[in-house]
Amino acid sequence: MPHYGWAIAAQTAERMSTTHYQQLVEQLKPIVNDPDFDAIFNQLTTGEEGAVRLQLKLELQRLAAPCNRTVDMRSKTTNECKAVEHNGRTHYLDPVSKIIFERGLNTYNGIFTQDTFEQIFKPDNPLRQRYQEEQEERQALQDANQDFVAAYPNAEADIDSYLVESFNLGVERHRHEERMNFSVDVTLATQKQKAIAAVTTDISLSGIRVKLKEACPINVEDSVIVELTGLIREFAFNEARPITYIVVGVEEVDGNVYWRLRRSEDEHLPEMDQFLTGFINGYKRRYKINVDNTEKTLLHQGLTLSFLPRLKRLPLFLNVRHSQCQAMYALATAANQAIVDDWRDDTNRFMINGIWRPHRVRELVEHGQLTLYCFSLIARGKRYFYSATPDELIKLDALESFLWVGQQKPSWRVYHLAYSPVDGNKALFRDSIPEQVDIASRRLAPSATTLGKVAQVNGMVVITNISDSFEQLADTDNAPESLEKVKLFAHKRSGFPATAPIMLSYTDIRQEHRFAFQTRCRISSNEIAATEALTVDISARGMRLALEQPLPLTKGENVTIDCYQLSQRHHVKAVTALQYEVVGVSADQSELHLRVFPNQAQHPGAKFFKRFIHHYKDRLTNNQSESLSSGLEVCLRQLYLTAPSSLPLFFTNKGRRWTLPLVGKSPVKTPWFNFLQKLPGSNDGYLNLQPLLRANALSDPLEPLLNHVCDDKAVTELLLFVHCTEHNGEWLLTTEYLRSSEHAKLGYLIDKGMLSGACRIIHWVFSPKAKVEAKELRAELTYLTQYAAHRADRIRETLSAVAAISDGCDITDSLLAIYGYNTAQRREAAQAWSHVLA
Repeated sequence: MPHYGWAIAAQTAERMSTTHYQQLVEQLKPIVNDPDFDAIFNQLTTGEEGAVRLQLKLELQRLAAPCNRTVDMRSKTTNECKAVEHNGRTHYLDPVSKIIFERGLNTYNGIFTQDTFEQIFKPDNPLRQRYQEEQEERQALQDANQDFVAAYPNAEADIDSYLVESFNLGVERHRHEERMNFSVDVTLATQKQKAIAAVTTDISLSGIRVKLKEACPINVEDSVIVELTGLIREFAFNEARPITYIVVGVEEVDGNVYWRLRRSEDEHLPEMDQFLTGFINGYKRRYKINVDNTEKTLLHQGLTLSFLPRLKRLPLFLNVRHSQCQAMYALATAANQAIVDDWRDDTNRFMINGIWRPHRVRELVEHGQLTLYCFSLIARGKRYFYSATPDELIKLDALESFLWVGQQKPSWRVYHLAYSPVDGNKALFRDSIPEQVDIASRRLAPSATTLGKVAQVNGMVVITNISDSFEQLADTDNAPESLEKVKLFAHKRSGFPATAPIMLSYTDIRQEHRFAFQTRCRISSNEIAATEALTVDISARGMRLALEQPLPLTKGENVTIDCYQLSQRHHVKAVTALQYEVVGVSADQSELHLRVFPNQAQHPGAKFFKRFIHHYKDRLTNNQSESLSSGLEVCLRQLYLTAPSSLPLFFTNKGRRWTLPLVGKSPVKTPWFNFLQKLPGSNDGYLNLQPLLRANALSDPLEPLLNHVCDDKAVTELLLFVHCTEHNGEWLLTTEYLRSSEHAKLGYLIDKGMLSGACRIIHWVFSPKAKVEAKELRAELTYLTQYAAHRADRIRETLSAVAAISDGCDITDSLLAIYGYNTAQRREAAQAWSHVLA
């Protein structure tokens, strides 16, 4: 029996065009319960018959009414249904129902309505039809690749079980202006087609998104003439005329075609700008601002913030010119600090720039990877570094002597270096909130000085320590005949600059404005007598000091500051014995960054400087320079995300049951990533991770490993060996997890993979997620909560559910070199892998 509401809709549609009726219903749904509903309703239905308007209003009120029924799809679909809690009621929803349910909550401000209930059970819902088509397509893909999928023991039959939702790392989703959800008729015209009917889905001052009834031939950057027919008719705006827009994107969602359009820069329409600005500001809380962009940014930023502090690989940011190279900065974390310490000389400088020899730089830039054997020794109180590639040692017949010396040193290391070109001008991260929106918790932009420094970066190397994969020599008692050739690989002690390690630490990111202000003061501690200093800048809860002489202070120490000159001039005693914590020390120990202790609620200095800054704000200069790491750190971590060589995974744990719901995709297309992209079902939004998840791998061996990682807060490494062979025209895939220390097994698998087919070895690091500082996400969370509080809650739940992270890096070339394969053989292996699934 049809719902009574559908009968009303049919009667109403007879009195007006079906398209116009549907537009009005969709446009008025979200504001049915608003105080201004009647005024807006009357404005939009001017000219309609009284009976039509009454029936339309009754239908809208019926659709927006709260629904107290429970949705249970378990007996109505063959798709998997999951329990969803809402307002104390448990619904059982399949994937399509869940999407409709969430869209309904978004439309009706978190209320489950009669409209949403009917949409879920509507038999001809286009979303359900599209989902069924996709299922049939995926089943066809599975059937076509049955031999490939069945290569695993006890392989799952459904490709969907291997598809993991993906997002792009390092993609900036900044929006210059607010967009409002608004549906109104428009008429489009292209060079090939005139009078194309369409409907807007959202509008902004300089752009619109339109939905077309059917696909039309169009390309990005094409011009489109747009006539805002609906605005002219409904709002009596007489200044409107056809406007030229540029196509910036074409997409298909749930069977509908959407064009994203940006107004041409040649169009100057002050009257239209004034009208749209007033219209959006006046109606945005009724029609709702489009916050999809902010929601995605918030989720992706939260995930990356939980991942980056656990980074065990060390990113180096390079300036490369021809065959010359300089590592300017390193992004250090607590997890990769050991690599930094390996390269500190006897004066505590980070001296990794000694590894850059011209032929190594050429090899690295051309092929994207390099293997280094390294060690150091101390003689006469000075530290000397040595490094060599396997090919160099073989060419100079120095392999035996170098390994004999190096492997006996505690400092012996084997590194895999992965190179990617980067653009230092892309280091500026901007939040997704439109610029004209006033949000107090925005992150301050880095200074021009900091951006100028980072702009010099044009390359990045990510270093992975793979020393455990190298088996020790069987005989270290008998020395080679000559050790002279080892000296060829010694680094010079001068002639190249030190690299600056910038510590990744969210807690030190500046959260308040600092102002340039100089006044004399004295600094002292329990170990140091009072020493003269000069303030460089101040804030309410911190300051920066320039010291007259270097002081041996370290981060975390407590100091006492006596601002005697300020006390004398302003006749106050509150600034004469102030306690601060050292949060940064310059390399030459001549500059300090200080802050009030985080747990100290009442601080006399903070109280005084807050009043002082407020009183003299017009005379003080806002100082946004960062001599240490605050702005530089933010730039470097954003720059890293534009070209990481690894693939981060995000694991959730509910009731000791582990799942893998999300994976981050790098813009760098490595052979390993390209292979995953070729697997059935992989697309822009999903990645097939069958090599990781075969044979219920999350149960064994990954589930026990993840439990260990989270229970013991341990960092664990695994190798994934992937072997592809061709059989009767189909590719069969075999995978195996093993520890780096299983040298005999690893050597056997490598030899087997090189003899037949193609192979890859992926190095995985598993660790518990890092705690995300709330202030890092505060701006987006505040903005999202204003317009869609339930979405903000959903983001919080998703981020809190992530319990462990892992990142995988392809180290095949380095392991092949370690196990004795020469350059030609390694190039041949890379070529063989490129043909897999081609």
